[in-house]
Amino acid sequence: MTFNEGTWDRVIRMMVGFGFGYAAWVTWPMTALLQTQTAITSLAYLLVGFEVFFTGALGWSPLYALFDWSTTAKAGA
Repeated sequence: MTFNEGTWDRVIRMMVGFGFGYAAWVTWPMTALLQTQTAITSLAYLLVGFEVFFTGALGWSPLYALFDWSTTAKAGA
């Protein structure tokens, strides 16, 4: 697998993913009902945070691959 995220891109993604995870933890409802607006918002924060954090940890983004983008340094540039 080739990397398509540079070092700073990966660091920022992991920090943002951690922030979304923290937001999910803070807004998680204390009841077991997952049909409430708060629970849906918390799950959305958790899913976005999970995706952003792990794409940063892996160094590869499927969205970048789809559009043939890369934030890595080019060799010989």
